Amino acid sequence: MTFEDFLDELVVVASDDARVRALWIEGLERKALRRPYGGGVRVHAVADEPDFNDLVDSWDEIVGRIAPVNSPRWSDTERNARQLDGRLAFDGGERETAFVLECSAFLAKRPRKAVVALVDKTGHLIHVMDFAT
Repeated sequence: MTFEDFLDELVVVASDDARVRALWIEGLERKALRRPYGGGVRVHAVADEPDFNDLVDSWDEIVGRIAPVNSPRWSDTERNARQLDGRLAFDGGERETAFVLECSAFLAKRPRKAVVALVDKTGHLIHVMDFAT
């Protein structure tokens, strides 16, 4: 399995999970968000307020069903989001990966550079994001 295969599987899982309102990848520039993905790509998911903490609590297990996360480290980020950093284990080795879980109430308050939506159940994900920076 590659990182690209992992993301394809995560799209299926996120599409089936009612708590996940959107899933996207984010980077410092758009060309980093083309396959094969380079380093610095972060995976983001958003949940509405009632589901946010539950999604955070189960994210390790959700991701772990697709690929093991070695050395997981949780931290708080700006605008009330939570970040999971760890090394995804693939057949050919490991890849350092960051997952940022956001609450929909704060979605528009985080500045972003480049985004590619993978799942958008809201129908307006890109329209509420701040690309001013």
